[in-house]
Amino acid sequence: MKRALYEALGIVVIASLAGFLTNWIHKDSLAISSQRPSITYADDTVLTQELPDMQFSPGEPLFVSTEQVQALLESGQAIALDARSEKEYLQAHLPGARHLSFERFYEYMDLVEELDKKTWLITYCGGPPCDLGELLGIELAALGFRVAIYPDGLDAWQDAGLPVETGTGGQS
Repeated sequence: MKRALYEALGIVVIASLAGFLTNWIHKDSLAISSQRPSITYADDTVLTQELPDMQFSPGEPLFVSTEQVQALLESGQAIALDARSEKEYLQAHLPGARHLSFERFYEYMDLVEELDKKTWLITYCGGPPCDLGELLGIELAALGFRVAIYPDGLDAWQDAGLPVETGTGGQS
């Protein structure tokens, strides 16, 4: 019994070393890191009144700050999409935000099909360490939508003293 355990452990160690070695020498190796790259926010000039007419590359979401989200929502240039659970959405969300849970994304395809691809979609969740807003934004950008990801999320919005809605708010 003890010998079998040692043999199994030896196989795991050898397989792990072989995997790391292969990754290290392969031309398309994967970065082995648990740290996410720092976020680069969009320049304010990108978020002007002419936003719907600007050049847009599908599949490339922007990252936006609290001030940029506030300006976009107040000007009517964007729709906020809350990627959290329905329970969290009902407790508090950005004014006018619609609920589109990332974890149940494919159940919301009717809502996704209603969205205008010329309108900016601001995806968010509760804020770090939550990344549901970013994941939702990546999915929507891959479908050809104009996406602005708000990584600081609802926590930063509330910390800035900005108003929130409860209940169904902007959800149709």
